[in-house]
Amino acid sequence: MSAIPKATRYVATVVSTKMQKSCVVVVEKMKWNSHIKKNIATRKRMIVHDEKNEAVIGDKVLIEAVGRKLSAHKTFTIKEIVKRASLEKEFYEHLNSPIASQVAKEVASKL
Repeated sequence: MSAIPKATRYVATVVSTKMQKSCVVVVEKMKWNSHIKKNIATRKRMIVHDEKNEAVIGDKVLIEAVGRKLSAHKTFTIKEIVKRASLEKEFYEHLNSPIASQVAKEVASKL
């Protein structure tokens, strides 16, 4: 009986959500450089599949290889959102609050 290989998984940060059902993530890894004997941080940008369009910029997501190419540039899909970007969520909540709309109306009336 042969061992079944685990799927390739990475924790990545969402940097762009401008496409439908896709987003751009950055995977950061540490790579040992034997010449200078130091760990070097490497970054890889990937386009991943986001079926429900749930991810927002700044989210930490778990991505997993599908096993086949979904399109010309997509091989990974978002398995789950590990950590939400709280600052952006709070920013949008404040914009939708009744106080913010009242302040916006007052400023508009003064112009």
